[in-house]
Amino acid sequence: MHARVSQSLKTLPPDIDPPVISKGSPLDRPVLWVALSGPRPLTELSDIAKNQLKDRFQTMHGVGDIQLGGYLARNVRVWLDAAKLESYGMTVTDVERAVRSQHVEIPAGRIETSPRELRLRSEGEVLSLEELKRIILLDRGGAVVRLSDVAVVEDGLEPQALDVPGGR
Repeated sequence: MHARVSQSLKTLPPDIDPPVISKGSPLDRPVLWVALSGPRPLTELSDIAKNQLKDRFQTMHGVGDIQLGGYLARNVRVWLDAAKLESYGMTVTDVERAVRSQHVEIPAGRIETSPRELRLRSEGEVLSLEELKRIILLDRGGAVVRLSDVAVVEDGLEPQALDVPGGR
């Protein structure tokens, strides 16, 4: 089975996470369910569940597997304004190139415009949404165009089945 999965890797897009193979028994059932709630945004609670609690529970003696039921990954959305881009003589590709070149970390992010969607996956230096908004896209003799000048940048969760682009 591993050989067949390895063979299929070359047919998959290069920017996706590799498949994970795990073996389990249909008789395996959860022994414990833990719910997480609190006065923090859902994005922050999801990050805490995945990056702190899951690791702590996973290392406990006797724990076989941890599954995050209902978990939605963080997703930064960049809603570009086509008219503003055009006024600066820029394209969606220019924005993507600038964001990637400045080593921005955008977990499972994407740039959406009405005719197309670009998925961004890169690791780097930007730590907050405010820093992302301040990314310089264009500098013409001191006249700086930042991402926030041509787009609305939102922090959120990965899309659900009924999520409609622009339907905020």
